[in-house]
Amino acid sequence: MTEEHKKQKQRLYSKNWYQRKKQEDPQWYLDRLEKSRTRQRTFFAEKRKNKEWSKIDNARVRDYRAREPMRYAISHAKAKAKKVGIPFDLKFIDLTIPDTCPVLGMPLIMHKGGSAQASLDRIHPQKGYVKGNVKVISLRANMLKNDCIDPAELRAVADYIERCNSQITTED
Repeated sequence: MTEEHKKQKQRLYSKNWYQRKKQEDPQWYLDRLEKSRTRQRTFFAEKRKNKEWSKIDNARVRDYRAREPMRYAISHAKAKAKKVGIPFDLKFIDLTIPDTCPVLGMPLIMHKGGSAQASLDRIHPQKGYVKGNVKVISLRANMLKNDCIDPAELRAVADYIERCNSQITTED
């Protein structure tokens, strides 16, 4: 029997023991759960009081955002989906990240800041963040698109901008 096999057997036994104990004595399980929750509440209450912890947490989030911008975008999208109440079924491997924005053609930057920053775009906002409904485009293009899925409205805005630009050039 290899060392890995022993560890696997031990983990399985531990899990089975825990499940058996939970079924035999439900009160033991509830007490254990309550102790765990109390410890968590205490820890996070202390953490909120301590100003140094918040500085460390903020720095940790900034570092994570800089190192893994698309993973951060996915976790942010998951939180947003939960808050708004739309479906979320997306993983990092489901995304294809292009070098340039498919809408505006500008090179995408993978860090925070700038209009060429990569962002997640829901093709149909009501469907949520699900496979096949999310594309990676530039933040600029996403802001232009926003929640509008009607091509006629987008064309009207484009026509308006062209008219304004032509008036400016004729006045000069």
